[in-house]
Amino acid sequence: MKNVQRGRVMNNKIFWCRECNVPTLQRQCENCGSEAAKICSDLKPVFEKECKFLEKEMDKRLPGNSWQNGLWMRYKTIWFNGKRL
Repeated sequence: MKNVQRGRVMNNKIFWCRECNVPTLQRQCENCGSEAAKICSDLKPVFEKECKFLEKEMDKRLPGNSWQNGLWMRYKTIWFNGKRL
């Protein structure tokens, strides 16, 4: 599915570069040039307050430095470094 935004076509796919551990909007990473893996189309970063809420609700520590380090969410699915938790 594509959106038209300010006169240009936007692709609704999000990819993950396994080399840089960052999301990207293109199949090829803009940082390192490696091929990125498609993960989903609706992804958002998880911020500090959300992480603290999730940790309290789950009674479990989230991986890494949580909100500072590669933690993303899509609906009820949490992604860490491009992989579903």
